[in-house]
Amino acid sequence: MAPSIRELMLEECDDVMVRRAGSLTSLASLHISNVCKIPDELGQLNSLVKLSVFGCLELKEMPPILHNLTSLKHLEIRFCDSLLSCSEMGLPPMLESLEIAFCPILKSLPEGMIQSNTTLQQLSIWMCEKLELSLPEDMTHNHYAFLTRLTIYGSCDSLTSFPLAFFRKLKYLYIENCGNLESLYIPDELHHVDLTSLQSLRITYCPNLVSFPRGGLPTPNLRMLCICNCKKLKSLPQGMHTLLTSLHYLRIKDCPEIDSFPEGGLPTNLSELVIRNCNKLVANQMEWGLQTLPFLRTFKITGYENERFPEERFLPSTLTSLDIRGFPNLKSLDNKGFQHLTSLETLEIWGCGNLKSFPKQGLPSSLSRLYIEACPLLQKRCQRDKGKEWPNISHIPCIVFGRYDKKNTEVILS
Repeated sequence: MAPSIRELMLEECDDVMVRRAGSLTSLASLHISNVCKIPDELGQLNSLVKLSVFGCLELKEMPPILHNLTSLKHLEIRFCDSLLSCSEMGLPPMLESLEIAFCPILKSLPEGMIQSNTTLQQLSIWMCEKLELSLPEDMTHNHYAFLTRLTIYGSCDSLTSFPLAFFRKLKYLYIENCGNLESLYIPDELHHVDLTSLQSLRITYCPNLVSFPRGGLPTPNLRMLCICNCKKLKSLPQGMHTLLTSLHYLRIKDCPEIDSFPEGGLPTNLSELVIRNCNKLVANQMEWGLQTLPFLRTFKITGYENERFPEERFLPSTLTSLDIRGFPNLKSLDNKGFQHLTSLETLEIWGCGNLKSFPKQGLPSSLSRLYIEACPLLQKRCQRDKGKEWPNISHIPCIVFGRYDKKNTEVILS
């Protein structure tokens, strides 16, 4: 092997070949797949910046030589079925991102990761069910001090409560498919802490989640909040209108027990709202106060049960994009509900099998794009020049039927 090689992939190689890679002093990126073990010779790679280890089935412990890789910034370990623990030496000193995935019996991360590491910014844990997230007893210290992005997917089965206040520098927090997670909490002694760094929070497929921190989320710079498939969750974070002053995007999906927004309503800076399959919440839609949101531009809704939509003054005049899906009983779009939508540019209608007609006075003249998907009765009545609804939509520059059905897509441009 040429000593000047910068990037190398080794797959199903014998130990001799893997050991020889340790002599490549210029190597910056190394991918190892389906080899038996990590030889000590790799500890000589002082220029290595990225290391990926896939499918090392005999690897039981992350080797101590990793700590010798003083230039290593990105470490990825996947499909190591026998990996049980991490080296007591801790992480490489300059490591910025660590991803561990599909290591089913791994129990712990490096002991020194909390106190001593000052460079780790991104941590991703995927499908490591036995892994226990290391949480110290000292709650006053800023733990995981430099961590800005944390992803936990299908992992950490022992995690029932997530201590949000331990991660004060986090910008992005994604928790998905954590079946035993019940709450996000902030200890009483840390309730004065504002989590000013957090910009994006996504929690999905956590069927036992029931609560957020008492008093709400102290995250004044949070811009995106997604809560999906949390079947037991009955309420959203308290005080959203005063605590989440920077929130622009809110998505609530498949949370059947949520029946209302918190007292005080939604944050006024909200620009996009997505509500999918939350029947109790949708049933109380006139209490949402969308008219009080001066910056709301995009609204997407699924799970409406009535025959007409929308109710008068439900939607704000600021909307530029409206997406309605899965309204099984919908028969017509209401004229009074649409007549004030003078800024509407895009309308998407999907899966409304009984919908037959548009508002009698037509759709807003501002509309430039109309998408119709899985609405057979409506599509038939919208046939160009001969459908009963064609006069109501003929002014729209772009009309698309079957947008997501590549074989039967029809586009009408004018």
